[in-house]
Amino acid sequence: MSEQKRRFTILCFSLMPMLLGCRVGTGVHVWQPPLAADGVGKRVAVSPLVGAPALAGELTQAIANEQPQLPQQTQLVSQYEMSQADTIQLVSFEDRAPSDLALLPVARRAGVDFVLVGEVLNDPFTGQEKALAPDDPAFQFKLGQILENRNDDPILAFSWRLIDVASGETLWANPLSVSKSFIDRSYPDLADREKPLRQQLQAAAGRETWKLLMPFVDQFQVELAVPWGSLGAKRTRQGNQHALNGDWMQAEACWREALEAHPRQLAAMHNLAIAAVARQDFVQAKRLATETLSRRDSRLFQKTLVWIEARQREYHDAFNLPDPEEGWNYQSPIPSSATIAPRNATDSSAMVSG
Repeated sequence: MSEQKRRFTILCFSLMPMLLGCRVGTGVHVWQPPLAADGVGKRVAVSPLVGAPALAGELTQAIANEQPQLPQQTQLVSQYEMSQADTIQLVSFEDRAPSDLALLPVARRAGVDFVLVGEVLNDPFTGQEKALAPDDPAFQFKLGQILENRNDDPILAFSWRLIDVASGETLWANPLSVSKSFIDRSYPDLADREKPLRQQLQAAAGRETWKLLMPFVDQFQVELAVPWGSLGAKRTRQGNQHALNGDWMQAEACWREALEAHPRQLAAMHNLAIAAVARQDFVQAKRLATETLSRRDSRLFQKTLVWIEARQREYHDAFNLPDPEEGWNYQSPIPSSATIAPRNATDSSAMVSG
């Protein structure tokens, strides 16, 4: 190969990323279904927590204070209401919780659907930790991971068992934790409050508890397409910057302008599909993602189309919605990528195959 051809080849490879575009990651908030059971519209009782009485009482109160405000609420059944259904004494237990045999009949008579049985596993302010049963190595391992870096970051560890009262089945049994760094990252509104760290940890623990029973909003990292050297690329990149700053409304306006002025700007079309997910408009999101993939068979576009349907399924599960009128493109489990049949002159619609 001559020196001139070699230089030309190197130049082509160096320009390829600019011509084809690259990617940048950003966060999108999407509704998620409950982690353990659908508690919307149900009656839930919180059994007296095991552990230090002060911390246990504060966590119980935090659960009541931090209940998400959704159109249909979960009804918390008080310990007093439970005690009226039977002679069992529902008081705080420092060393043990009431047995399921004693608790479930009371819950059934009180018309309760689910019971939360919890333990406070450590006291981040005194350094005390709860001794764990030696015959539960899996639980010990999980808790050990949670508390591994507690000296650098105050951690409140707790555990829940969620019991289906009708069947007596345990639906969830795992330790959870919240820390100062977790609050700063996940609940900045709590971090900004002029409240002691103890109250911040309890409030965050209450919110994490509700994720077991009610839909919640979680953040997903997604990839935006970043075009270079194509018409509308600059306006598309401006939209990307707005998305990185959390201003999805302005980002969507930039991408729409780029696409309207330059209909072949596929990066803008792809990113508009992501913006539609942020608005929970999954029909529009899938339409745009399918159109984008039908025009260019890109690995990023394939992943995005599958990701959109996965989030749509979770949204429908979270609010018990029926299947969409257009149906699902993929059967569960959802594949890792998608393919689009090429369009021809007689068929202007993009066909999706799993």
